[in-house]
Amino acid sequence: MMTRTGKIKLFIGAMLILGPTISSSNEPGVVSLESSVGQTSDNLLLRTNRLSISNNRRSFVYPYENAEQTAWDFGIARSQSAGTAASLHFDHTLTEAWLGKKYLDQFYLKVLLGRDELESMESDSFTKYLAQAEYKASDFYAQVSYGHRSTVYDFRYPKALESYLKSHLFEVVGLWMPSKFRIKLFTRQESLSDDNDAGYRDLDVKYNLSSSGYWLLAGAGVEHYQNSKQVIGYWTPETFISYGPRFEASGPLFGNFNFNLALNLNRFEDENQDHGEGYYLNVALQSSDRNKNHFKVGYEKIQSTQRSDIWTLSRPYFSYNHFW
Repeated sequence: MMTRTGKIKLFIGAMLILGPTISSSNEPGVVSLESSVGQTSDNLLLRTNRLSISNNRRSFVYPYENAEQTAWDFGIARSQSAGTAASLHFDHTLTEAWLGKKYLDQFYLKVLLGRDELESMESDSFTKYLAQAEYKASDFYAQVSYGHRSTVYDFRYPKALESYLKSHLFEVVGLWMPSKFRIKLFTRQESLSDDNDAGYRDLDVKYNLSSSGYWLLAGAGVEHYQNSKQVIGYWTPETFISYGPRFEASGPLFGNFNFNLALNLNRFEDENQDHGEGYYLNVALQSSDRNKNHFKVGYEKIQSTQRSDIWTLSRPYFSYNHFW
């Protein structure tokens, strides 16, 4: 049986062979590397690395320069994670391949297949899949997705590891950007392999206060999460609602570098009507021209306080896109 290290070497070798030939259109191909280390105050530690290659650098909402009106996209990716949660160590590997089709700058269809592998109390694997459709017209964007995935990163510990918890999910994203407003709605409905159903909704409304080369958005948001039943073995609450002001800022910093800042201030309540407060912070430095080889380094922090108990998550991260 091939070892984990052997599989990684084989995948990297395939990437090096495919790299020079996979770009099949007038749009640049892209190799992407992502890495992060997340740690929480309740002793969750998660290290993740992802390497991917695609024949086209595709961003449907904010297109790159010289994007074609119609194009076929295809690519492969491999993610490796190692972590400890609820006193359980786990290794998670995800190998994916996808095919996408862009139609006349308005429609984009994508299908993805992957092999999801977990090594923890036992070793197991299953086939991940995703079908996704996107639509864009003027100041409106919508995305609809349906798929099958694992819940290793959803804080449903220890059950996510003990029983390799999986979900069938249906997601809808709507983004409306009239004038200086940005209104975004995200909704997800899941059926989990332990017979639980979970729903998540997030509404975000912001207004751009700046008229210069900087973005300064201020507004408010509300999010709601609910399980159909209280399940033993989840870190997540049965019901959760959060609301509060939200801010974003971005623009030139110095030389060829830009900054990004996102801050949410929240009040929240769970199924026991226990109240709390917290914040979400994300700061990043990145190269200013996204149409050239691009890097980004950042730091993410979440903190919540409830009944004098403080919970935190910190996650430094890095990404690099190489175009050819």
